Amino acid sequence: MRRSEAIRFLFYNFADAMKIATLILACMAFVTLHAQVGTVENSLWSVQAGIFGVWINNESRLDDAFAIRSEIAFTGGYSYTSYSGFDSDFEGESYAIVPLITAEPRWYYNIGRRAAKGKNTARNAADFLAIRTTIAPGLMLVSKNAAVYKSLSVIPVWGIRRNLSCHFNFELSGGLGYIYTKQNNNRLGWDFSVRFGYTF
Repeated sequence: MRRSEAIRFLFYNFADAMKIATLILACMAFVTLHAQVGTVENSLWSVQAGIFGVWINNESRLDDAFAIRSEIAFTGGYSYTSYSGFDSDFEGESYAIVPLITAEPRWYYNIGRRAAKGKNTARNAADFLAIRTTIAPGLMLVSKNAAVYKSLSVIPVWGIRRNLSCHFNFELSGGLGYIYTKQNNNRLGWDFSVRFGYTF
């Protein structure tokens, strides 16, 4: 083999080898990208606020589309009552701020589809189904003319989470479920929440 033919042989083989190496690297990058995009975050800490309270929560990844949220909330209510009866009259305001503890498994069922469409799924920005299990320990941080009882609620909810900016987000959720109280006042209950939050 002449020197020029040897150089040509090495050049063509090197070019073919580079094409193959580039193709392999592109395939690896594609697989890696699709393994990481469209899945829930490993761990997220957030502070959220809404009309009825403030929530501090953490979401930990269970699987590509599943997470468990643990949360402590400080929620409240206010009412003004005017009552007149045969033997008593009452007119005044009632309010209370109470702590709540929640554990909530979430299924972000369309996070992969949103990512495939090029939509922002950072910090678990997707639609979700969840089972919101909340314990009210019966404590009052602030109260006036109010009574608060221990309760347990289990409420399936549907919701959406969207990013407003890099760290700020919006979350809307609601559902119907079951509420059990210590006084055996068991009943159908609802949960509706509108929250604006900051994710660290």
